[in-house]
Amino acid sequence: MSPAALRRLAMAALEAEGLAWAGIARVEEFPYLAHFAPWIAQGRHGEMAYLAREHGAASEGRAAGRGQFLREDIRNAFPWARSVVCAALSYDAPGPRSTDPRAPGRGWIARYAWGDDYHEVLVAKLRAAAARLAPALREAGAEGARMYVDTGPLVERVVGYHAGLGWIGKNTCLIHPRRGSFFFLGAIVLEAELEADTPLPDRCGSCRRCIDACPTQALTPYQMDARRCIAYLNLELRGPIPAELRARMGDNIIGCDICQDVCPWNQKVEQALAAVTPAAPAPDMVPKDAPGMAPELAPRPGRMAPELAALAALSEEEYRREFRGSAVKRAKYRGLRRNLAVAMGNHPGPGARAALERLAQDGDAMVREHAQWALERVERPEEMERLARPEEPEPLERPEQMERLARPEETGCPGRLEQVDRLEQGEDAAGAAGRAAGQSSAAGPSAAAHPNARRCALVAPGSPRDPRLRPQSAPPPRPPQSPETAEEECAY
Repeated sequence: MSPAALRRLAMAALEAEGLAWAGIARVEEFPYLAHFAPWIAQGRHGEMAYLAREHGAASEGRAAGRGQFLREDIRNAFPWARSVVCAALSYDAPGPRSTDPRAPGRGWIARYAWGDDYHEVLVAKLRAAAARLAPALREAGAEGARMYVDTGPLVERVVGYHAGLGWIGKNTCLIHPRRGSFFFLGAIVLEAELEADTPLPDRCGSCRRCIDACPTQALTPYQMDARRCIAYLNLELRGPIPAELRARMGDNIIGCDICQDVCPWNQKVEQALAAVTPAAPAPDMVPKDAPGMAPELAPRPGRMAPELAALAALSEEEYRREFRGSAVKRAKYRGLRRNLAVAMGNHPGPGARAALERLAQDGDAMVREHAQWALERVERPEEMERLARPEEPEPLERPEQMERLARPEETGCPGRLEQVDRLEQGEDAAGAAGRAAGQSSAAGPSAAAHPNARRCALVAPGSPRDPRLRPQSAPPPRPPQSPETAEEECAY
């Protein structure tokens, strides 16, 4: 059976299980993963030791150019693999955003944990789709198949990029121009060869909203230091949260959505593209009638901005009942109580002090210490606010470097809908030729001259808060940028 025929059967099997948004990646060397080993060597994975697992033939893998870690190359774990089917499932339920104001004493559970546990929902759909595809795989003589949802020795977002489901943004999330980034990924590793998709171009441009919005400064372009990420601190870290980061975590008790909520592609791209998309959309745009969120992922009662003191009053048995079948359980009971103490210290409301006093008498030493920290914060808010402020970067030694960073042609942010129009409709030959000759950048409007400049230029270029003045390690390999977006502030 031909790769094209197997592809059609695979996509039909996924669609029958409610996974109509999917793509296929060919198993080969992925340039993005060249940065994986240095990232591990720098310790940026924190306590997530499973990311640093080596495969049994690590020396052979290095000799073959596949690295020593399992996740550096799919073939380290599955030498027989030739294709990966990657399916996406939206969890962008209607509701408030993490950046919206909340009443005192209310906290934030990340959007992905509002409904049933996505691992169970998505893997069940993948298993059913694989069962539908199994006869065709047997006929092709390539029956090998493995299914994973955040649990396997592969980096799903990199596979999703190569499967054409989006580009990897500066916040390290996979972003699709029509669907944004609020979606889960599941993978089926196959022995069979299937016709593959083409990756989408990077459309982040020079937009920095996610980087500048991160309270703990966990992001640099296309890289994340997990040790500073709020979602790592309140989910993956099992021990005490570093004291210097607690005040910056705000009221986030499970995960964090900030870097996604500020992204233009999640905020307004749907409306913007609807205004300019031609009758015949580009092939990389998901149709408006594409399947939405699975019913199982619909928000459960009490998940949006829950009352912190009420959650802190739950017994362990009540906690198990309340969050049965929910991704919230990954934090564990003691981890949730630790997180609640920090959130009540940062965003106290009615009953917070009494709840913190009870937690300060908890049988768990870690919970007690965080509650005592929070009580001190409630009593001395000015001092704790000072500790929460990000450190100022070192001043520049060369004034000419400051002058270069402040040039408008390097920091402009047009933010115009006609940019999206160009992306979706293309431009005439003269316009394309002009850009190829480097004429468009010289003629582009400056940030200061454009009324929408402040929408992307959140930090004044060259100011002491400009994150570009901080020392940064080399970014990982990037996907190709389209000519339109390589020179723009952002495609939005």
